Amino acid sequence: RIDMLWCDAKDVPLVWADHQGLLQVFLNLLRNAQSALASTESPRIEIRAHRETDTVVVDITDNGPGVSEPEHLFSRFREGSRVQGLGLYLSRAMMMSFHGDLRYEAAEPGARFTVELLIAN
Repeated sequence: RIDMLWCDAKDVPLVWADHQGLLQVFLNLLRNAQSALASTESPRIEIRAHRETDTVVVDITDNGPGVSEPEHLFSRFREGSRVQGLGLYLSRAMMMSFHGDLRYEAAEPGARFTVELLIAN
């Protein structure tokens, strides 16, 4: 069982993205978080969305062990990763195709992945 915290995002506008592709990015991030939390006591995932000037930022944060080699996260065919390391590589490429971005930063404890999307005009 993983506790999920969904933060209120009622003031977040529509974004520019392919809905199927964006769904795949979020599913990949959540599956990765689920795997990272497998041996974590009281596992938790928090999802927050907020508006910045011309973007919407979505943070997905878990309280797992974190990432040991973050410099290799978005490399394709990363050794020791599941599915030959394509998940995060493809997710970032997809976000860039929407003129957005996908970033990682360490959280205390855990990991945070940030999805940045352009606001639809």
